[in-house]
Amino acid sequence: MRDTLGTGLYFMTYESSKQLLTTFGGAGSHSNPFAVLVAGGLCGIVSWAMICKLLLSNPKAFVTRWRQFFPVRSTSAASN
Repeated sequence: MRDTLGTGLYFMTYESSKQLLTTFGGAGSHSNPFAVLVAGGLCGIVSWAMICKLLLSNPKAFVTRWRQFFPVRSTSAASN
């Protein structure tokens, strides 16, 4: 679900911003490298920000999932 939303948001932002930027470039600017670069950066930032918000909306579930992959060994002062 998260990847589907992220991918949809990514391409929607990319195509929209690329079209908007090339509109200002005039006729024949469909492959403007500046528009492609800015659109790629913008879509990466927007999709990352939105998906990160979904991931961190429930911190307890996030920590539980994190500990499944990276178990934490507890060290106590008595063992020293």
